[in-house]
Amino acid sequence: GWHPHLHTLLFTRHPLSKAQIDVLLQFLYGRWSDVVVAAGYRPPHSEHGLVISRGESAGDYISKICHQGLGHQGLAAEISQAGSKKGRLASRTVPQIIDDWGDYRRESDRLLLLEWLTGMRGARHLTWSKGFRTQYLPTEQPAQDSDPSTAEFVCQFTGQQTDFLIQYDPTLRWRIPEAAKKHGRPGVMAELASFNFDCQNVPARSPPQAAA
Repeated sequence: GWHPHLHTLLFTRHPLSKAQIDVLLQFLYGRWSDVVVAAGYRPPHSEHGLVISRGESAGDYISKICHQGLGHQGLAAEISQAGSKKGRLASRTVPQIIDDWGDYRRESDRLLLLEWLTGMRGARHLTWSKGFRTQYLPTEQPAQDSDPSTAEFVCQFTGQQTDFLIQYDPTLRWRIPEAAKKHGRPGVMAELASFNFDCQNVPARSPPQAAA
């Protein structure tokens, strides 16, 4: 099921000894466990709920990511997309559920996606410690901080239209931005035209329900 999942990069002034890492692990586990329990979940596993790995193993970690199917997204996706990591055993990630919904139209998948969208709304996928980015990346301007006045306007959806689109087909959540990126407004219009969606007037009726 859904569970809290974070990747955190810690930078220390000096290498930590095993004893120091053990103390840090106990401290962080206590903080993490308190937060998880306060959110209504059971305490994290004492051995697997929080793991500290040394930076020397970063190369092996990146290699593992490539073999997990994250492909070209690489380390950035592994760290920032906490809700999209490859599932273990028979579990699925959100992108995999989206693909299954697109292929099979199972009602259970649609409900899972709606539950995930509700829970992740407004969530922050990347957080910097105060002053850290300014100190180490003073000349960088992340994409999310770019000047919107220089961006190309493609189209704009109201909240009601967005809700309707996602309820109609959850895969549109990523298909429309991808179409805008590759083909601009014509690409978005083509996606909408595929199911006769009127951008000017959202149908008053409820979106059609997929067959189970």
